[in-house]
Amino acid sequence: MSDFTFSFDAAEAADPRHSGAKVARLAQLAASGHAVPKGFVVTTAAFSAFIEESPVGREIGGTIRIAESANAEQTLREAATAIAALGETVTLPDAIAAALRHGYEQLCLAERRVDLPVAVRSSATGEDAKDASFAGQYESLLGMRSVDAVAQAVVQCWLSLFNERALLYRQRAGLSFADTPMAVAVMTLVEARAAGVAFSEHPVKRTSDRVVIEGTFGFGEALVQGIVTPDHAELDKADLRILDYQIGEKTQVSILDAALGKVVERPMPDTFRTARVLDDEELQALAQTVRRLEEEAGHAVDVEWVLPVGRQPGQPIAVVQLRPITGKPANEAPSKPTWSPGRYASKYGVKKRTGRGSA
Repeated sequence: MSDFTFSFDAAEAADPRHSGAKVARLAQLAASGHAVPKGFVVTTAAFSAFIEESPVGREIGGTIRIAESANAEQTLREAATAIAALGETVTLPDAIAAALRHGYEQLCLAERRVDLPVAVRSSATGEDAKDASFAGQYESLLGMRSVDAVAQAVVQCWLSLFNERALLYRQRAGLSFADTPMAVAVMTLVEARAAGVAFSEHPVKRTSDRVVIEGTFGFGEALVQGIVTPDHAELDKADLRILDYQIGEKTQVSILDAALGKVVERPMPDTFRTARVLDDEELQALAQTVRRLEEEAGHAVDVEWVLPVGRQPGQPIAVVQLRPITGKPANEAPSKPTWSPGRYASKYGVKKRTGRGSA
């Protein structure tokens, strides 16, 4: 691979300067023996080359520099609208397109599948840092299964660096787009029996004595987009006792539509709406994984997980994202703290969008 792409198992992938915070963290987890999907990263160098060398990239860069120097919210909003309109005119420079093709073909070969479905996820430098969370502001797309589809998804991830919410967030944080160059992860899409989120401390009460797990059938997009009420479990962090399990009414399911080549939302079959998603072994395996991740990170963590189809007891559960828990500390929490998929979607700025979300 060139400087424009690195496999997750390359040393460079663990460096956030090349691969952004999200991929760097996944590469480090894979090197530590965690179950992370195979993949490669389209590096920040590729993004910089796109901005500096392609006609559309130069136009985007000029538009943003003018808008950022004006330091006015309305100017940034107008810039975001103008850049969004450029999306369909973007083509990748030849060198980046060649590196991307090689990376996808090598990933297909490693998985021994010609049309491998992948998740394409943004990974900006500084994203999900402990003192600033960009989570949910940038793009992720699931189920791409051709070089052309992956290339289009990479461009969408790049352009999401310039959406209105991201531009305004960076302005308020005193950052420029040059401070957060965008890398993009291309990773094997794990066939999901179930998926969800888990926290090494209560995400609202911020108590650290338990692990909180939420999950639903299929891919986790319906959960993180806030359009389904998932099952909710709480386990004692010390001995992994199951303290609470509440079955949610899961009205939607995110599935891979092979004909469309992407993950979409469909009505949940009636028999699954109030069925339990996770058994005791799966819950305890997840909690043990989350506890280990917190110990290794040295701080409370927020994990996105996927339970692969066909997993047997004792086998690992895939980790597809890890970030520090951000937000208000316990003494600033509401007097009656509650948690819901709507709160998760609001916290991370996730908007319902077919075929997109967190992988």
